[in-house]
Amino acid sequence: MDALVNNASAFSSEGFIGSDGAGVNFYLHWDATYLYFGWEGGQTHYNGSPHTDCSGTQSSDMYFVGIDTQNDSGSNEDIGIVSFSNSVIDYYAVYENNYTHYNGSQGDGRELWVFSGGNWISAIPRLHPADNGMDGQIDFQCSPNGSVRFRISWANISFTPGPNSPIAFTFWNNNGANNWLWASFPTANPVSTSSGATVTLTHKLKFNSTGSGVDPSSDGAIVSLSTSLPIELIDFDAIAKDANVELDWSTASERSSSHFDIEHSIDGALFESIGRLETAGESSILQHYEFEHVDPASGNNYYRLAHYDLDGTLSYSDIESVYFGKGKSISIFPNPVNGSFTISTSEDYNIGSFSVFDMQGGLVEQKSVIQYRNNIEVETTEWRNGVYQVLVVYLDGTTAVKNIIKQ
Repeated sequence: MDALVNNASAFSSEGFIGSDGAGVNFYLHWDATYLYFGWEGGQTHYNGSPHTDCSGTQSSDMYFVGIDTQNDSGSNEDIGIVSFSNSVIDYYAVYENNYTHYNGSQGDGRELWVFSGGNWISAIPRLHPADNGMDGQIDFQCSPNGSVRFRISWANISFTPGPNSPIAFTFWNNNGANNWLWASFPTANPVSTSSGATVTLTHKLKFNSTGSGVDPSSDGAIVSLSTSLPIELIDFDAIAKDANVELDWSTASERSSSHFDIEHSIDGALFESIGRLETAGESSILQHYEFEHVDPASGNNYYRLAHYDLDGTLSYSDIESVYFGKGKSISIFPNPVNGSFTISTSEDYNIGSFSVFDMQGGLVEQKSVIQYRNNIEVETTEWRNGVYQVLVVYLDGTTAVKNIIKQ
């Protein structure tokens, strides 16, 4: 496969988003320029007819991905035997083998369709050959093991990824005769249906952010194809106020909303809840919320809102950060120590006292510092070899701890 489509991140464990439970695996990934998606494991039809290649010889499945770029606005019109529970799909990309299928177009190719003016129209016309092809618009690869891979530029779906740009996807596969829907993702959608009957898809894989650091293999949430957001968050701010952080946010509307969990992190990755606020629940007017974080950490503090619907659906706000001065830390050198060591701290913080404990908690040495100092020498000649804990108390009452080794 061409390396441009065969992206190592997109079609490996990094891009794996799930399986239909019957041997078809789905993949999704992106970078700043391209969107990658595909599937593997479609070697046989629903009725057991074998695939041998991707050119039409005994191979006639049709593969689709619906793309919601406008955050719950779009089409619910049928695409073949597929319909949607609500009007959400803005684009769909299709690969088809050897059958006349949708919108009167002959198959054997790949296309991108957009919903515009109340109808599906061709955003990028059918491209040949149906097998592997690169054209800079829909770059496509297919292999005999049932692997189908797409690469589409963000520009071709009029979408700019970023922290305030949500996007969602719905995958489905039909057998060649357009009689069955035999694989789908999310798995909350129905799969097989009786021959010729329309199946209605009800769920999508949604990402509230497409900013840097969002991982499509793990950060998406399976949500219903709802016609409106349960909550419309219009601002979220974190501001230092004296020694605390004041969090303020507003919603323009709320529907079936439950509550906010206010989450905090010191590294921007691992968050924990520091509070909860109930929402208005149902509202079409501006609602304002406030929360104060008392005694935040020195250095960086990161905040986000986790919003819960009444049905348990979870979504996150963007992350806001507040910085509080220099972190209070100490350095001890040399460490390990044989004779004496020095306790050193930044010049902005003066040491008031220090204590040394052994690993059994016994007090080995304790001293109050008579003069304002941020460098103190400690003698260890009479100490036994082992590990000790040094506790420093600053003049403002805050503390710092560090272990040392006596040799």
